[in-house]
Amino acid sequence: MIADVIELAEYLRANSPDKLIKKAVEDSETEALIIDLNTRGQLGRFINSEGVRLSDIGGEYAKLTQELKGLGPTEVNLNDTGEYWNSYQVNAVKGGYEITSDPIKDGDNLEDRYGDNLEGLTKENEQKAEGIIERKIWQQAQSAL
Repeated sequence: MIADVIELAEYLRANSPDKLIKKAVEDSETEALIIDLNTRGQLGRFINSEGVRLSDIGGEYAKLTQELKGLGPTEVNLNDTGEYWNSYQVNAVKGGYEITSDPIKDGDNLEDRYGDNLEGLTKENEQKAEGIIERKIWQQAQSAL
């Protein structure tokens, strides 16, 4: 038991906080969970990272799109083909992470219509992401013992 604590202390001492966060964020499971918070957890609920409905920013989908997708007038999720949601990535940056995507679809920039808060998390989802990263750091530290 004491040997495990010593090993854990040595592991944490050998790895800076930025290095620990980077390793956790670059884990494919962590990345997928954070992307899911942004896409399904927000865009799938028709909101941006500020919690504002996308339809309030860029307007509603055309009536035909609403009918074909079975969406209501204010249900804009930017997931017609899946291409946009699939472009999301999470990158480690000093002290945390950054979410990026490719908002150019069919020659149009989705951010021109729906604003530049498509990428990023609401305060609630930021807290969830921090918990995911913290758990991953502990998992990685324990597996290093």
